[in-house]
Amino acid sequence: MEKMDNLDIVQEKKDGIHIVRLDGVLDSSTCMNFGVVFNAIAEKSELLLILDLKKLKYINSVGIGTIVSNIRKIQNADGKACFYQVSDEVKHVFDLTGLSNIFFFFDDEASAVNFLSQS
Repeated sequence: MEKMDNLDIVQEKKDGIHIVRLDGVLDSSTCMNFGVVFNAIAEKSELLLILDLKKLKYINSVGIGTIVSNIRKIQNADGKACFYQVSDEVKHVFDLTGLSNIFFFFDDEASAVNFLSQS
């Protein structure tokens, strides 16, 4: 686990799928380090990614931008990404920005893994 100011990131690999669990706040003070983690994933050609946002307490526009730009890198390399266990507060931010119509959201890990496994 990597401690980043007020954001903890836990990474796990399961059946060829990279799972990243976020705990804390994703904003201007934590997004740069989060971007470093994403770049490391992209450099390893990890093309299937799940973001577990169950414990993400807050995200602002900078955090959203960081997620979007890095998921685009994965998608441009013919990869896929999705989210699961997104809190109502965080999902509301995705809804307000229209991103909930672009990305895939699931209630549980098994559904997210199943979605990516079928790609």
